[in-house]
Amino acid sequence: MRHLFVIDPIERLDPEKDSTIAFLREAARRGHELAVCTIDTLGLGPDGRPHALAIPARIVPATDAPGSADARAAAESAHRAGAAHRAGAADGRNGHAAG
Repeated sequence: MRHLFVIDPIERLDPEKDSTIAFLREAARRGHELAVCTIDTLGLGPDGRPHALAIPARIVPATDAPGSADARAAAESAHRAGAAHRAGAADGRNGHAAG
């Protein structure tokens, strides 16, 4: 099964307290395919169907949690994706991936 999680910016997630992380961990444990997006990358396409600019997600050990190089790279990628989406929306381009 595939799941899309709409998350807070990754640098604000607390792996010890955030329910989003618990949901991601459990879905990964069950073998589900995971993706994440932030609220600013959600929208409707010209056809009225929902779209999201999502990135694949994977669960990493706590030693790789926010603040690590992997977490920073994922956060930067999500930030760039959101910026590209906002730029596309501003000039009428559809920068969303089908959801």
